[in-house]
Amino acid sequence: MAKTMSISLVVTFALLVAACGGSAPPPGAGTGSPAVPQTAGTTTAKTSAAGTSVAGTRAALDVCALLTDAEVETETGLQVVSSDPEPNGIECLWTLEEGNRFWVVLRVDWPVARDDFDFCAIDAAPVSGLGDEAAQKVLTDTYALCVLRGDDYLRLGASDQMWRAGEDSRFHELARLVLERV
Repeated sequence: MAKTMSISLVVTFALLVAACGGSAPPPGAGTGSPAVPQTAGTTTAKTSAAGTSVAGTRAALDVCALLTDAEVETETGLQVVSSDPEPNGIECLWTLEEGNRFWVVLRVDWPVARDDFDFCAIDAAPVSGLGDEAAQKVLTDTYALCVLRGDDYLRLGASDQMWRAGEDSRFHELARLVLERV
């Protein structure tokens, strides 16, 4: 009886693991069409940038598919070496020529979008024409553009060596493209 019960538990566990397994992102994500593949909504428990623990439901997006490599190259002026989704499922990192980096963080239907935006906007200059509110700043080694639109929070970042004063409109255009596709 105990042996049968153990086998049943092992089989049940194996079936649960198989049913809950994920799939890897498609090869070349970010290089094709800007159509945004979505998977079923997922319930998540996250911590906001301000340290607040939250639970919410959001559609899982392929963030790398929100921008094509050609769009990133056009706006940054640098060739894309690779685009890689981060394991957290809300971020994509583009590696560009000469060791430069560009990334997009997107949280859709995020219960603490306002908190994350306010945290990002500390000591930042306001930007008009993007979402409900937007702000940008240059930190020690990065440029950050933060956008709040309803319960959606978007942050674009770039390594400091690729950001040039007065050319921030390039990143504003990339933010517009992402917001149009979400």
